[in-house]
Amino acid sequence: MVDDGVSMETSGSAGIAATAAEEKAEQITTLTVGDANELAKLPYVVAATPMSSSTSTVRVGDKEVSVMVSGVGYQHFVTRNSKLLEGRFFDKRSVDDLAQDAVIDANAKTTLFPHEYGSVIGKIVLLKDMPVRIIGVVKEMGEAKNLEVLLPYTTVQTRMTGSRSLQSIMARVNDTMDAAEAEKMVTTFLTKRHGEQDFVIFNIDSWQNTIQATTETFALLIACIAGISLFVGGIGVMNIMLVAVSERTNEIGVRMAIGARRSDILQQFLIEAVLVCLLGGLLGVLIAAVFGMLFAQFSTEFPLIPA
Repeated sequence: MVDDGVSMETSGSAGIAATAAEEKAEQITTLTVGDANELAKLPYVVAATPMSSSTSTVRVGDKEVSVMVSGVGYQHFVTRNSKLLEGRFFDKRSVDDLAQDAVIDANAKTTLFPHEYGSVIGKIVLLKDMPVRIIGVVKEMGEAKNLEVLLPYTTVQTRMTGSRSLQSIMARVNDTMDAAEAEKMVTTFLTKRHGEQDFVIFNIDSWQNTIQATTETFALLIACIAGISLFVGGIGVMNIMLVAVSERTNEIGVRMAIGARRSDILQQFLIEAVLVCLLGGLLGVLIAAVFGMLFAQFSTEFPLIPA
């Protein structure tokens, strides 16, 4: 999700997102809490939440790590369909009171409290110099390894960013609503409120479909490469065994002279071919594993930062 936008998700697994135009993303500050509140009142919208994000460091004891701090409304957890692992979500009162209550994801819990096997509810951590109390732990979204800390957006705006404008608005629409139709209706609604279209709708449905299509294409490509590799490897093994047979005609003649059958000779060379394939395959897997670990050790990690 890009900064300065509105994101929307359906009640099912698919959804829509709307964001500011890329060339204006740093300047647009027109999204307001009122926009989110009015969006939430629309009949086809299940929930809507303002979002204001910032990067920060969190300190627990002598451990300090970088995290993405997302200031959200109390309906954020409905919008994202968050799964609560322990504790509770913050409510409207927490938002109104600028509460220093935090909901963290499972990745953040594991990183901040690696030796804590019990509950972390009620523990105090420092976001820069601001103490916050952990009130809930949610399941991480997808496979991302980023650490996320969720606070009331009012707390983030007042105590961290110092700005009243929103970076984005996230909404969830009914699963009976077509994503493309919802995109058009939200675009029209916000354009009327702002007097101009100073935002861009980002369709999560299209994004997920693109990701799925790309994944399927890569899977097909890899399958084709694997098939070609097997075919070429088979030809290589065949040539090796043909050379082996031609160079060992004397040995074959001696064995047949002392009673070996054609099936015995065939079995011998088949076993040798299988052993060559197995040893080559195991060696290839071992080399690939070593290079994979070395690449993971020295490669640079680029975290995905939500808006």
